[in-house]
Amino acid sequence: MPRATTPGSAAARPAPLSAPLSPAAALLLLVALVAPLLGAQLVLGARADAAAPATSTAPATRVAGAVDESRVLVLGDSLTWRGRSELAAAHPSWTIDGVRGRSVLELPWLLRAHLRSSTPDAVVVALGTNTARRWTKDSYRRAAALVPRGVPLVFVTPYRDPRADTTRNARVKAERATRYATWMRELAREGGRRCVADWRALAAQHRWLLIDGVHQTPPAEQTWARVVGDAVARCS
Repeated sequence: MPRATTPGSAAARPAPLSAPLSPAAALLLLVALVAPLLGAQLVLGARADAAAPATSTAPATRVAGAVDESRVLVLGDSLTWRGRSELAAAHPSWTIDGVRGRSVLELPWLLRAHLRSSTPDAVVVALGTNTARRWTKDSYRRAAALVPRGVPLVFVTPYRDPRADTTRNARVKAERATRYATWMRELAREGGRRCVADWRALAAQHRWLLIDGVHQTPPAEQTWARVVGDAVARCS
């Protein structure tokens, strides 16, 4: 008779499904399982890179000869004072020094005072409405020579409407302002990065821009600021 087996005997234990894997076989199996996952990751990464916008870490470069508006110095009288808010709104980093009643005679020491501490990238001279008998073309030339070589200099031509005030004193000032504007244009034509913001030509043609024959109306303050800003942009 066959011998009965007990539950704990060897004959009662089931046989293993397969023999243990060797280290080499286990490595091959792991590679086969992981490779498809890695491939999917690479494909997704490539697609994301292709969809992302291109960026550059290269530093921005400044165009040679361009005027850096953050360092423009404006020296003027009551017209500059009246247009200072509009000018500052368009060019918030400009240094705007405008004082009512300022004479053209103050230009040389104003330039020295400002240029002593720093060198701007451009200078705007808007002085000439308040005239002086002893101010000459050479006075403008000597003042311009105070501006460092290579720094653009913009003259804002003054205007006094001779029809607004027919008194002798007003007529003399209007004649001087006319000469000043002529000298500014002549100095600009001599070169050396000197330019003109021709406020005079515009005001003479459009009298409604002036409230009293000299100063801008409130709406025209924006016009004056645009004339100055455009001239600085061109003088580069």
